[in-house]
Amino acid sequence: MRVLLVVPQISLTLPPLGVGYIAAKLKASGHIADILNTAEMPDDKFLAFINNGGYKIIGFTSMTFLMPEIYRLARIIKKEVPSCITICGGVHTSALPRLTLEECPDLDLTVSGEGEEVVLNFLQALKKGIDLESVNGLCFRKGNQIISAPPQGYQDLDTLPFPIREMEGGFREEDIPLRINIVRGCPYKCITCSYLKVSGSSVRRRTVKSVIQELKYLSQRGYDQVSFGDCMFTQDGRWLKDFCEALKQAKLEGKLKWEVTSAPHLLNEEKIKLLAKYGCKRVNFWTVDSGNDTILRRANKPFTIPQLREACEQIKKYGMETFAAFLFGYPGEDANSCKKTLEFAKELNLDSYWFGIPKPFPGSELYQMGLAMGREITGNWKRYFMDPEEPPELPVIGCDLDPMELFNFMSTARRQLPIRF
Repeated sequence: MRVLLVVPQISLTLPPLGVGYIAAKLKASGHIADILNTAEMPDDKFLAFINNGGYKIIGFTSMTFLMPEIYRLARIIKKEVPSCITICGGVHTSALPRLTLEECPDLDLTVSGEGEEVVLNFLQALKKGIDLESVNGLCFRKGNQIISAPPQGYQDLDTLPFPIREMEGGFREEDIPLRINIVRGCPYKCITCSYLKVSGSSVRRRTVKSVIQELKYLSQRGYDQVSFGDCMFTQDGRWLKDFCEALKQAKLEGKLKWEVTSAPHLLNEEKIKLLAKYGCKRVNFWTVDSGNDTILRRANKPFTIPQLREACEQIKKYGMETFAAFLFGYPGEDANSCKKTLEFAKELNLDSYWFGIPKPFPGSELYQMGLAMGREITGNWKRYFMDPEEPPELPVIGCDLDPMELFNFMSTARRQLPIRF
C-alpha cells in the first residue's frame, strides 16, 4: 500500500524521528512509505504530489500548534481526493483522540501512543477487511459514532528498523547534531509534559549493540554529529559505561561529535568523567525550568537546585559545554521567583540557554489544572506556538503574573544570555 506521511508547515532543521520510524516500519513490511514536508509548498503542488504518487493513505504527525494546519490540509485532501484515508498520530492525538475527530470531520482516524505497530496493523486490517475495532491504538468513525480501541502495547525498541531520515521538501541544513532515540518512557511526572500519553512511564532502552549499529550506519552516510536527546540517557550507569567502551571499540570515538541530554539528578562525577573521556561535547538540560526549589517541587521536578549546580560545575570541570532551558510562569510563580530564576541562570554561567513560558499542553497535568480552573485553553490550537517575539495568547495557569509580564521576563533573559535554538 502507498502511504504518505506529512510533516505540516514547519521549516525543519532536522528530520522528524516519529514519522521516520513509522516509514521505516512500513517499508520493512513491504509497503511504500514516503515523508513530505509541506513548508512553503502551495496547495496545488501538495495535491499534485498526492495524485502523482498514487497515495491511498495520508498520515499527519501532530503537534498541538499545528492542528489547525492539519485540519486545513485534511479538508483539502477530502475535497479533491476523497478516496484517500486520512489519519493523524502523535502527542496531541494521543492526548485528545476523540476530540480531534470531533473537531475535524475530514480526518478518518487518529492514533494514540507509539504509532509504528498501530499503523502497520491498521494497514493489514484494511487489506484483509478486518473490523478496525480489533486494531489497538486506533480511534475512528463508525457510522455516527466515534470508536476508541484499547491501547496498543509498547515497542521493544531493538525490533524497530532505523528511522528513515530523508523526506520530500527536505529540511534546513544547519550545523546541528542529528538526533538519535535511545530510550522511550519516563518515570517522572513533570506537570508540563504530555510525553507519558505516547510512551508511558516504564523506561525501555535499546541495547548498546543496536545503538552502535545505527551510529556506524549514520557515519557511513556522512553524518558526523549526533545528539542523544532522551532525558533518561544517563540513568543507567552500567549501560552508559558499556556504550562508551563500545563506541571506542567501533572506532567511532573520534569520528562522531556527540552530545547528551540528561536530568541533573541522573548525573554524578563518575558518569560525567566517563562522558568527557569518550568524547561527549555537551550536556543538555531541557528539564531545568526554574531557579527556585519551591517552584521545582510544584512542577514535579525530580531534582533540586543544589543537584543542578553540582552537575554544571562538574561538567565544566571536565571540559564539556552545558545548555539549560528555563521557563517563567509555573503555578505559584511571582515576580520574585522569576527574578530568582534569571539570577540563578546567570550564576550558572552556561554556554547556552533557552527561555520560554509553560504551556498547558493536552495530556499534561497543567492542562488538567487549566480545565479545572475554567481557563479557555482548547479550540484555538495555534496559541500553543512559542513565538519569542510575541506575548503568549494562552492564559497563565496558577501564576500571579500576566502573560505580558512573563513575556518581559523571557525577553530580558534572551537579551542578556546566549540563546540556543
